[in-house]
Amino acid sequence: MELSHKIKHSNIDLTQGNPLKVIIFYTIPLLFGNLFQQFYNVVDSYIVGNYINDAALAAVSSSASLISLAACESALPSFSAASFS
Repeated sequence: MELSHKIKHSNIDLTQGNPLKVIIFYTIPLLFGNLFQQFYNVVDSYIVGNYINDAALAAVSSSASLISLAACESALPSFSAASFS
């Protein structure tokens, strides 16, 4: 069976209903995504800081914001495609 048949599609209208409930419903996945990204950065910094040298830790710390930016930019096409479907 194809993967597309296994995925449940749901159409949720975010313009209807209680605004507070809609905003909370919309932000929960964003919150979990940000938490996992921060957890990844903390673990990465811990491992690099303890097992590699200080220059590597500085490189990881300075590139963390670029990685976050790249993650946000990679998600943009899916957000814009979802808004026009």
